Amino acid sequence: MKPFKHRRKTLTFSNTVGEVISTQKSNKVSVSTYHASSSTKNEVWIKKENGKEIVVNLSGEYPLRVGNKITLTAAYPEGKKNGNGVILINHDLERHWILNDSDDLNRLFNLQVFSMTSLFINLALLVSIFVLIMNLTNYNVPVALGSCGAFLLFQGVKGVVKYKGFKCKLDAHIAGLVKNISY
Repeated sequence: MKPFKHRRKTLTFSNTVGEVISTQKSNKVSVSTYHASSSTKNEVWIKKENGKEIVVNLSGEYPLRVGNKITLTAAYPEGKKNGNGVILINHDLERHWILNDSDDLNRLFNLQVFSMTSLFINLALLVSIFVLIMNLTNYNVPVALGSCGAFLLFQGVKGVVKYKGFKCKLDAHIAGLVKNISY
């Protein structure tokens, strides 16, 4: 499968194809004074095409029955063996589910992160802009602060645009993975 590359990080993907031989669901309900939540865990035993059996734990409701042929696509950081499920396909139902989308994968694998280096560079630029505008405007503080605010706004918008571009690219990659697996 085609890996996903972003900056200096690479996510590799692999498929596990097999037949469901057992499923067990468990529900967990948490109640506090202000909030109640419920979560469903599916423990699914799969007999792979090579005859080996594996167990997979899935969060959420997925219609899986004994005998269903499924494909589970997992993402791994390059060089690692532990990953997380991304796509679940039930071939008998001809349906698929995204287990972890681009936001989840970014959180799990730190693909698009805010670095301290960029923070210090932006802080240095901000101070430089403030000092430069103060000198050019004969110490007009409102103009200098306004210029700094415009710089911060520009950097914020630039960061959001970068993240949205990354997110679209990863979502398109995941959609391509789904298309490459036939029901």
